[in-house]
Amino acid sequence: MAASGGAMKDDAIQTAIFLHVIGEPALEVYNGFTWAEAGDANDLAKIRLKFKDYCIPRTNVTFERHRFFTTVQKPGETIDHFVTELRTRAKTCEFGILQDGLIRDRVICGIPSNTLRQRLLREEKLTLAKAIDICRAEEATRSQVGQLSGEAAGASGSCTSCDAVYKRQPKSSDESKGYNSRNQEVKKDSCKFCGYRHRPNACPAYGKQCIRCGKIGHFIKCCPNSDKRKQGQKVHAVETEYDIDNEQSDEFFVDTVNTANTSQSWIVPLDINGTVLPMKLDTGANANIISEHDFCSIGRKPKLHTSKVKLTAYAGHDVPVKGQCIMNIEHKGKVSKALFIVTQEPVHPILGLQECEKLRLVRRVWQVDAENQEDINTDSEQRQSVNTESHKRKTSGFCDSVRTEYADIFKGLGCLPGIHKIRLDDAVTPVVEPCRKVPFGLHDKLKEELDRMESLDVITKIDEPTEWVSSLVIVHKKTGQIRVCLDPKNLNKAIRREHFKLPTREEIMSKFAGAKVFTKLDASSGFWQLRLDEDSSKVCTFSTPFGRYRYLRLPFGISSAPEVYHRTIYNMFSDIPGVDTSMDDVIIQGASQEEHDASLKRVLDKAREENLRLNADKCVISVSELTFIGDVISDKGVKPDSTKIEAIHAMDRPTNKKELQRFLGMVTYLAKFVPDLSTETAPLRSLLHHKTQWESNMTEALTRLKRLCLSR
Repeated sequence: MAASGGAMKDDAIQTAIFLHVIGEPALEVYNGFTWAEAGDANDLAKIRLKFKDYCIPRTNVTFERHRFFTTVQKPGETIDHFVTELRTRAKTCEFGILQDGLIRDRVICGIPSNTLRQRLLREEKLTLAKAIDICRAEEATRSQVGQLSGEAAGASGSCTSCDAVYKRQPKSSDESKGYNSRNQEVKKDSCKFCGYRHRPNACPAYGKQCIRCGKIGHFIKCCPNSDKRKQGQKVHAVETEYDIDNEQSDEFFVDTVNTANTSQSWIVPLDINGTVLPMKLDTGANANIISEHDFCSIGRKPKLHTSKVKLTAYAGHDVPVKGQCIMNIEHKGKVSKALFIVTQEPVHPILGLQECEKLRLVRRVWQVDAENQEDINTDSEQRQSVNTESHKRKTSGFCDSVRTEYADIFKGLGCLPGIHKIRLDDAVTPVVEPCRKVPFGLHDKLKEELDRMESLDVITKIDEPTEWVSSLVIVHKKTGQIRVCLDPKNLNKAIRREHFKLPTREEIMSKFAGAKVFTKLDASSGFWQLRLDEDSSKVCTFSTPFGRYRYLRLPFGISSAPEVYHRTIYNMFSDIPGVDTSMDDVIIQGASQEEHDASLKRVLDKAREENLRLNADKCVISVSELTFIGDVISDKGVKPDSTKIEAIHAMDRPTNKKELQRFLGMVTYLAKFVPDLSTETAPLRSLLHHKTQWESNMTEALTRLKRLCLSR
């Protein structure tokens, strides 16, 4: 307005200018506004308020304040950046005149340094500006001290010991003979961090990030994690007593493993002083090692003592040691005190052989017999979706009595009452697909499976012409057997859906509140327990090398089959309290054993009455913890399946867009368990929309996401 001179004009002209420059999409929005009075459409102030209400989303003040009060200063983040983030988040919190005071309090609570926090708390009448000045002074002092003592150079892995001439610089005649301009002899060996020759303290790799491993201080051509070095890196150490004040100087060889590349490693989440950290179990190490970054993330940090221990990486360069401390490790109720060496390099937390044996994470077995078989299988059993207690309850007397009393519904293939009719759109032209080729090695298995299905009255051979013929699909099971299905890709285009709403995960899980005992019943070949009428059966004809067959029961793959089957099961058990259905699963839950048993008996009686057959191998009866739709439910609530968490943590760092999408998809599955997930994944999602290179903040985001998933 000021540039065009419109600010001096009356309100009608200013409104016209505004509507002229906002563009066609905004003008369409303006035309859709409704006004309280006729003259409001030309009132610029009211127009701006309308656009503000339209463009700015409604905010949940409680949630915005939660985000504000849980904000902490990230490792390496400056105080100015931290305060800026706090100011941004405070804008939507409606703090009013308390805003500066609350930001000051959040700065005190959110900084990681206890020493600096004590310094701020000692100040009388501390204001936000004064707190920021004190934090800035602390940052500047720490940076200057680090430069004077050489800690900054050591932490970044710069090669201060290299004293050769950088080969990309123009050489003088003396230099070509082995002498530089100061008449100093030049070493012929290249720098182990950059691969070039250069003057002392002039390594071009100083402060640069390796593209392969993401670490600072070397180029990719000199990366210690390349080729054979990746496979042979182990931690070898000398046993040390837990005497913090000992004066001995030990030498450790440490594996500086990239935190994002641990798919070959044993990673176990352990409670370290009250904080869960993913520890790498290394039986070749007699020392426990943790990075300074992980040490700072521990809630109850112990006192860090000086250490004379020397750490040497496999590649040969020294790894700086920050100090050593004693921390408590808790696993399955066992607590062990352990000495940890704190290093400044971003190594993965390592648990040595001694502590692995103490916590029974690793056990040496000379032979397998009946006595130790149970101990050997303990860890693998706990990785199953149902815990050990649930397995014991499955074989309890109650479970055996149920399977004995209702043995008839756990055998064979049932047939539910009623006949289903598949309705087609007459406008769609029928399609007859040719028989697909089947490998000769599968002919015998295919014929055997077709004969079995025919004996179960699931299919029957047909010789008469039919309008629809679908192709055959063979699916291999984990057991080595095959499953015969039809491929109704053309038939599904003609099928009219019945649109019966299937329940979501959240709708089912919300009904488990207060439940303590659970049962999951699985229907045996659920779709096959619904009969088809004559016309629908002919529509489900498929071709094989042994002739054409048609389904007498509802086949897998039909687009309307899930809705039809779920509607049938839902109507069957909807009047029984504590029962929910999801496709071919029936879930019974109760707040007590008596309540659960009463509902279970009614369900089994109903199943017997309706001739519904159950799969005994997949039924889980009367357990306190149950895996259902990818989550673990118990009397303590809902938690994610540990196998999914382990799969996420074992994933390598994504190297392309497809791998990144796969990782983000798995993490998004746990969205309800990870707070503020969109903010945590923002650095990684930026790679999906922009052509950017992998940066250090993305490595930090990847590691932080894995750690958040492990702590769920």
